[in-house]
Amino acid sequence: MKKTVIVCVLTLILGLLIGIYIDELPCEKTDTALQATMVPEQQDMLSAADVLPSVSPSDDVSEYNPDKSTSLLKVACDALEYIKAGDYESLAEMIHPVDGVIFVPYSTVNLSGNLRFSAKEIASLDTDTAKYTWGITNGEGKPIELTMAEYFKTYVFNADYTQAPMIGINQILQYGNSLENVEEIFPDADFVEFHFPGLQEEYDGYDWCSLKLVFEMYNSQPKIVAIIHSQWTI
Repeated sequence: MKKTVIVCVLTLILGLLIGIYIDELPCEKTDTALQATMVPEQQDMLSAADVLPSVSPSDDVSEYNPDKSTSLLKVACDALEYIKAGDYESLAEMIHPVDGVIFVPYSTVNLSGNLRFSAKEIASLDTDTAKYTWGITNGEGKPIELTMAEYFKTYVFNADYTQAPMIGINQILQYGNSLENVEEIFPDADFVEFHFPGLQEEYDGYDWCSLKLVFEMYNSQPKIVAIIHSQWTI
């Protein structure tokens, strides 16, 4: 037992110096021990998720807080479970009470163009029959005119992200043609990305998709300020 603890500590220290990556970590497994695996190289698409903040040998490792990362991952997974269950009242309690939440259909955050909803509006999501214009469809250039419930099915929970095989904290796992600017728009926030490198084998990764939950602190609690959908685009 003592030997195992020593090995784990040494592995964590080594991982902090060269980066730790985790693969195949659906939300159901977050309460179990995290098993880190080193990725030999990254090609066009990252093959595993960095679930810890990026750390280089020159960084002050003493500033790294593993408890914060674990806690944030747990909160993000709870949010996904509420979305999956259609429990929007519980989800609303996780929304920033002052800033509300911004919805982004294709990666690029536009504070003046993306729709923002309050926690109260999220709580009644499934009864809101109004159609909103969320943006423009990629490729076609047509307005995305959907109710809130329809948008959630198409651009939030288009896949069961509680089973996402790759999860990253403050790490963008896949880039497409759309600008990934979450770190620029929310410099003081943390985000968790849930990623599918592909949904159907025959599409050879061209149907990859991700969902980012962006959190800012409010009264010492992480609150969702943005929900960002990403996918392969032409």
